[in-house]
Amino acid sequence: EAYLTGPRGSNYLNETDFNTAGIELEYFQYAKIPEYPQPWPPFSEKVSIIDPILCLGRKVQNFF
Repeated sequence: EAYLTGPRGSNYLNETDFNTAGIELEYFQYAKIPEYPQPWPPFSEKVSIIDPILCLGRKVQNFF
């Protein structure tokens, strides 16, 4: 089993607890994503998938 967390998860997750439980701790690295219109500048690429879905609506299907 594995637990996937963002890069800042290392600030608050205890890897020893995960290892003891037999769970591999994996850190997700944000890839460079193309800019899209967001309601408040400047553009932030460190967002969840919910952000482009809400900002782009159905256009998100063709965006990535």
